[in-house]
Amino acid sequence: MRLIVAARKSDLARLQAYQVGEALQKAHPQIQVQYHFRESLGDREQSNPLWQMPAKGVFTEDFVGGLESGEFDLVVHSWKDLPTEKREKTEVVATMKRADARDVLLVRKAAFTENLKTWRVLSSSPRRSYFLQKAWPRLAPKNNPPLEFHSVRGNIPTRLTKLHEGQGEALIVAKAALDRLMSSTREEFGDAQGVIRKVLNDSRFMVIPLQIEPPAPAQGALAIEIRKDRTDLRELLKAIHCPETFAAAQWERSQLATFGGGCHLKLGALQAELQGFQLRLVMGAPPQGEPVEKIWLEKPEAVAGSGSRVPGTFRSEDFYDLEALPATMLETALYVSHKRAWSAAYHAQAEYVWTSGLAAWEFLAEKGVWVNGSSEGWGEARPNVDELAGQKLSWLKLSHDSAPADSMPKLTTYRMVLKTDISPEVRHQLETATHFFWHAGAIFDAAEKFVPAIRTKHHSSGLGNTREHLQQRLGSLSADQLFLNESDWRRFYGF
Repeated sequence: MRLIVAARKSDLARLQAYQVGEALQKAHPQIQVQYHFRESLGDREQSNPLWQMPAKGVFTEDFVGGLESGEFDLVVHSWKDLPTEKREKTEVVATMKRADARDVLLVRKAAFTENLKTWRVLSSSPRRSYFLQKAWPRLAPKNNPPLEFHSVRGNIPTRLTKLHEGQGEALIVAKAALDRLMSSTREEFGDAQGVIRKVLNDSRFMVIPLQIEPPAPAQGALAIEIRKDRTDLRELLKAIHCPETFAAAQWERSQLATFGGGCHLKLGALQAELQGFQLRLVMGAPPQGEPVEKIWLEKPEAVAGSGSRVPGTFRSEDFYDLEALPATMLETALYVSHKRAWSAAYHAQAEYVWTSGLAAWEFLAEKGVWVNGSSEGWGEARPNVDELAGQKLSWLKLSHDSAPADSMPKLTTYRMVLKTDISPEVRHQLETATHFFWHAGAIFDAAEKFVPAIRTKHHSSGLGNTREHLQQRLGSLSADQLFLNESDWRRFYGF
């Protein structure tokens, strides 16, 4: 059986078509795959920002006729490029596992020494400019200049070349695009990879947190479109289809459709599996009405227990004296588990810095540190940025002496010494609270030593190491005990 797979001519579009074709051949060795590449309206018309162009689907509409006539069998799109309206004779029926949905900000290293009043950011996306403009004071190292946004068009190498040539100081792109292109082993992408690598080497990168700059709906997902009557293709595509990615893209695009659809919207949406839960996020400024900012875990809305509930939350300082340890000079990538773990001595040595949460990011930015990204408080994991760095990074986790061991080597930068007694206020809260939210396993352990009866109360945490610690001490935690953060917990229980 022979299949003709179509896509745009750009490097990224061709690569994505190859990924689908190769996956199909691996699943069905009897299939022969040919490729058909052509330009779209969006490729031919480069003078205006996308959001100003009159037609929806400027990167996808040119392929409809070829599908309907049978000129080719399927088209591979970047799903975020498709209009939200359904087509009469064609349909997206499959996708593959989603790539990283986040955006990356690249800043030329030279910009840090040019004493500029503003940094020009190349981006034609109203969504990206809206969110990054708002968040920049929180993310940027102290004294970095404000941003102004300038339109840019072209494929990935073209946009990066414009940055390298000095048409701007910074550029925002989808991380999935860079990851896919830089991880390809096909020789035909060698030139593009050379351009990208040069620009990455001459830039600092910042992976923008999803809570701060949510992705365009379906960003990082591929859409495989066929003619609706091709039942043979539906069966073949089942072997490479990812239902979770498909469901997420459909939900995100439904949020876009609710606000009118189109790339002109300052709207981001995300549905993702997170530590066994389904995370949903919708944020932005719709054309009419108030700004939207919703982030939640899908869970039963019923609240456990009945009667009055009294909250209890604590910090390490309530139970421990914290002693900083002498700083060790390092030349590595640093994963900062808490702002207390940081020392000024690391600043000059650390080429890459990642934080476990956003509070630590903001603390480091105030200290003048360029942070490359964050786990956002959603569970610690080794950062996936090797393609951006151009090497397999060796991460070293900065934490305290009681922190649990995990996949990253740990450097102890401070010690937690249990107090001989706690304040009357803390003891009273421990004795009267019915529902507790714990920020660290060590805090729970200390609290239990002072007031053992708290074991019988209701306990909650975030989704990372604290969750694992509580489950070891108390048994499995139910859906009404796990939250994105303390604010999410307070909202759920009405505290």
